[in-house]
Amino acid sequence: VKERFEVIVQPFENTPAKEVLYENHKHRFRGYLQKNLDFYLKGEDKERHHLPIFNTYEVSVYDKEKLIGFSLFDIGQSAIASIICVFDASYEKYSLGTFTMLREIEYGQSLGFEYYYHVL
Repeated sequence: VKERFEVIVQPFENTPAKEVLYENHKHRFRGYLQKNLDFYLKGEDKERHHLPIFNTYEVSVYDKEKLIGFSLFDIGQSAIASIICVFDASYEKYSLGTFTMLREIEYGQSLGFEYYYHVL
């Protein structure tokens, strides 16, 4: 996967392409679902909806110019907590969820963190 796709790790930036992937992917999730990524990350409190709650980063995977998957994780003082992974179903054979999880772990190791908490 590393050789075929471009991977970017950076502070989370929501985009229309991420919202489309989330909308198309959320049928795979169990339990209560938020209507979009902003509500997923910031909650439904209209007074504070514009404020970030955590230090959220992303691992984004691109096939040329096309966003095909991304995962979100929060950075704490000594650990990383994975939040969500979303991908284009037509790329399922590349195991992008596992791939982005490994990239999150690598990023945490590069910061000297000892702990990684993943989504079940």
